[in-house]
Amino acid sequence: MKQLLSVVVAMVLLLSVHAASAQSRNTGSSKFRLVQAQCTTGPCHPTLSFRGGQGKFITPRQPKAVTSRLIGKIKLNGLTSVSIPSLDVEVEGTRLYGDDPDSDCPLANTQTTGVFASSTMSCNPNIFANESGCRGKLFVGALTPPQCSDVSVYTQDIRVRVYQGGFAGVQNRLIATDGLATLGRFPDCDSGGNGCP
Repeated sequence: MKQLLSVVVAMVLLLSVHAASAQSRNTGSSKFRLVQAQCTTGPCHPTLSFRGGQGKFITPRQPKAVTSRLIGKIKLNGLTSVSIPSLDVEVEGTRLYGDDPDSDCPLANTQTTGVFASSTMSCNPNIFANESGCRGKLFVGALTPPQCSDVSVYTQDIRVRVYQGGFAGVQNRLIATDGLATLGRFPDCDSGGNGCP
């Protein structure tokens, strides 16, 4: 019994150490889904919809943040238009800069909120299906200053917004945003289903 108890205690300690250390590790990449943007009266862009979309954020390891602005990819499938050549994407959130071990980074221990990355997605029409597929790469607005290459950057409260090309920031031209869609189900009233009169 003592031996079994010591094995259980060792397993609990091992699992708790692993969970604690995992929280401080960088996220290598994260995926997100795109859903139809909804405003108070229904879809924000009243005439454009799509079948599905997704994107992926890639965490650049130092020193890549100093030499490359690329942070991800984004795509949208089944856009109900063959005449729109491009879409504009804005990524906003809060970026927090950590401590600077050698005290030469002007961004250390600061935070910024707002649009920090963008993309122009190119749309390829499929005239046989009367729809388009759009793809693009996500880029941060500016490179990390070289003197900040030793400072950790944390990004939180991320929001992705996809607009009709040339209309970034215009609410009634908003097509997609990040999120999850839970589809409603109509009751089967012929068989006396719930929700029927």
